[in-house]
Amino acid sequence: MNDVDWFVFTVDEADVGKTVHVLTQPGEPTTDTVVEVFAGDCTTSLGGPSPDYAYHEDFTSSPVTAAGDVYVKVSHSPDASEAADYELVIALE
Repeated sequence: MNDVDWFVFTVDEADVGKTVHVLTQPGEPTTDTVVEVFAGDCTTSLGGPSPDYAYHEDFTSSPVTAAGDVYVKVSHSPDASEAADYELVIALE
């Protein structure tokens, strides 16, 4: 349950000012995730962690401030009773 997954994607100049919308969905219905979005230095938070209201997250970051890499961190909720599979959807909006 200490597993953390990191995903990285590149934002172009045209996408600066957009938000990052992150969804986790089953794999397995009881997977309980928490997500956070980071700027290219991988330490500046663009919002989060997500509030962990339910098993799966529907989280929107603060606007992206610069072109370059953006990181999404997915970890298991501290309240999770098990660690299992999930699917991740990321969109710029």
